[in-house]
Amino acid sequence: MQKRALIRPASGRGRKSRTLAPPALEGSEPLATVTAVLATTLRIPAEAKLALLAEDHVPERARQLRERMRRLGPVAPPGPPSVSPN
Repeated sequence: MQKRALIRPASGRGRKSRTLAPPALEGSEPLATVTAVLATTLRIPAEAKLALLAEDHVPERARQLRERMRRLGPVAPPGPPSVSPN
C-alpha cells in the first residue's frame, strides 16, 4: 500500500513538477528500492536527501518521503517569457 502511494504521485508529475524528475518505476520493485529512487530524484537539498536515505526503517522513510512530496506539491510549467515595451 505504501509503495503504491509513493509510485502513483511520482509517475503523474513528470516534467510539470519541481518535485521530481520522472523515475522509471513499474510497481514490482521492493519498497526499499522505491523509496531510495524517489529520495534521490526528489528536488530537495542534498542534506535532506541524505537524511531520508539515512533512515534505516523503510516504512518510516516512505512516510517521510510522502510528507515531503505532499508539501512540495505539483507545479505548473513556466509560462512564456514576458516582453516589456521599450
